[in-house]
Amino acid sequence: AGAAAAHTAEAAAAAASGDTSAVGIAEANLGNVATAEQRFDAALGHYAAAERALREVGAVGALLPILANRAQIHHLHERFAEALGDYADAARIAARTGNLAAAAQWGQPALQLAYQLGDSGRAEPLWGVLADVARASGDAAGLQRALGERALLLINRAQPAGVAGEPTNVDQALLAEAATALDEQEALCRQLGDPVGLAQCVGNRAIVLRYRGDLAGALACVDEQLALATGSGNAQGVLFATANRGELLGLLGRVPEALTALQQARATAAQYGLAPMAQQLDQMIAALQSRN
Repeated sequence: AGAAAAHTAEAAAAAASGDTSAVGIAEANLGNVATAEQRFDAALGHYAAAERALREVGAVGALLPILANRAQIHHLHERFAEALGDYADAARIAARTGNLAAAAQWGQPALQLAYQLGDSGRAEPLWGVLADVARASGDAAGLQRALGERALLLINRAQPAGVAGEPTNVDQALLAEAATALDEQEALCRQLGDPVGLAQCVGNRAIVLRYRGDLAGALACVDEQLALATGSGNAQGVLFATANRGELLGLLGRVPEALTALQQARATAAQYGLAPMAQQLDQMIAALQSRN
């Protein structure tokens, strides 16, 4: 109560003197007191006033604790969309101001909420923030992962919902961003000797090339993905690469080879109890057999 009274007086004095920055700091302190007293609605009001004042004077670095505290209040009360917005804003500001530790600290819960809410539009730039953090801190393994995750989300965003991934239906600008991220990821994976990351990278590159209409290039990437997955003993990777290889061979008109690959993938999917995938492969096989 004493702290609240002191900060209230502080805010009044700052307002009277026209010191907007000091008003923001006083309001943030009042928000912290209200949070400690578990008067969360009052805390949110003070944090909103502090944010307005600090943004007005351009003191964005001072917003970090405000955004983080407000995000945690929203998270506690299961207002996940609001929490995501504040976590993400905090991560972006921290990265922009060179506070790498804070960017990583708030980027992670923001990403978790983005995936929980199915908000890939928010998740993609957050992976970009974490990539910048990893690049600046020299974390090559973290960087290659962030690049790969961002590239995959860009690829998914490039394809309109419910539309087959054909070149005329795909956002080529987003594919170009994905390709740039994959170039950097591939170089890092080869430098690190990371076959799992490299397999994911070349598999995603195959999607990009297919969406660009380069089926032969996509097949070459899938062949490399299959070799990498086989060499590292990644059974799931082998399964998906084999299925993708069969589909590409079919599109290239190499139907007998396509059927062999799809039938092999279908047997593996059934072995692992992946009924939906087995059913999808059955449909692909039937369509190719009718063509053959």
